[in-house]
Amino acid sequence: MNLRSVEELKDLDGKRVFLRADLDVPLVESGGVWSVSDPTRLKSFSKTLDFLVRNKARVVIGGHLDRPGGVPDPSKSSRPVADYLKSIYPAVTLSQYCVGPRVEAEISALASGQILVLENLRFLADEQKGSEDLARGYAALADYYVNDSFANSHRTDTSMVAVTKFLPSFAGFHLQDEVRELSLVLKTPARPLYVVIGGAKVETKVLAVKNFVNIADKILVGGLVGCHDELKNLGPKIEISCGDPDLSFNKAKEWATQILEAKMIVWNGPMGDISKNQLVGTDLIAMSIVEATKKGACSIVGGGDTEAYLRKNSLDTDISFISVGGGAMLEFLSGQPLPALVPLTVS
Repeated sequence: MNLRSVEELKDLDGKRVFLRADLDVPLVESGGVWSVSDPTRLKSFSKTLDFLVRNKARVVIGGHLDRPGGVPDPSKSSRPVADYLKSIYPAVTLSQYCVGPRVEAEISALASGQILVLENLRFLADEQKGSEDLARGYAALADYYVNDSFANSHRTDTSMVAVTKFLPSFAGFHLQDEVRELSLVLKTPARPLYVVIGGAKVETKVLAVKNFVNIADKILVGGLVGCHDELKNLGPKIEISCGDPDLSFNKAKEWATQILEAKMIVWNGPMGDISKNQLVGTDLIAMSIVEATKKGACSIVGGGDTEAYLRKNSLDTDISFISVGGGAMLEFLSGQPLPALVPLTVS
């Protein structure tokens, strides 16, 4: 898949760029003040933001936090995101609005290389409806549109798809990295390719498992996903664990030994409920993937719980690539076209 790259943008001095970023970070409240507790997702678009600032664009950052349901909610405001970015970039301001004449005036007041963070786009009821009227409003804010939010690219939100009808649209660096790394799994996987699927979000993972039957050499399925009836008759490539809240030590050890044989590994979803300290299976699987990676295997991991587990245990630097988009990663690997990538694709 070839995407139009943000690098194609030239002569950006003073030009307005709408950067659709992944702002959906966890927040923590202390003394009535909200702040970002984990900036991992904000770091994902830093290369793109650095490029735009360095080339003196006027950058408008839009994104959402959580699910406010089209109603403003101070606990889900973009303010903590703006505060975090302000600690890195010298000229960041927050708009109280998402679209309209007041925002347009705020953008006009920006100097080259300055940044305006829009309020949570999901404060607008039409953001999740693919509204062309709202998309025209977004388009009035910018000369170019850049998508660097892979984690939301399986969605049809107005700021992900409809806005591309009205602005020249490009892919940010992180989005390109995600597509390139995940495409390796589909097109040129190293062999043997092992896929490990766990967690509780069954529907999208079942579709991915079915697609992996045609690609992978071995598929290991645990968590609640392993209990799904549709996976029982998909052939000898699949090994399933169902019924335990966590993999037993013996089963986890057996799977971990198999994983050490892999040259490419895809992992999405823990083997138990890590919030309840069901860690035996996840610990052994993680350690085997790290060991295989150190031996030269390519490891690709995605999913919020899995990513958080790796960071908490300081294992994230021992993985070849961590995708920030759990659902988007699975839909991409299940062979489905992601709606927000289609407008960015070139033949």
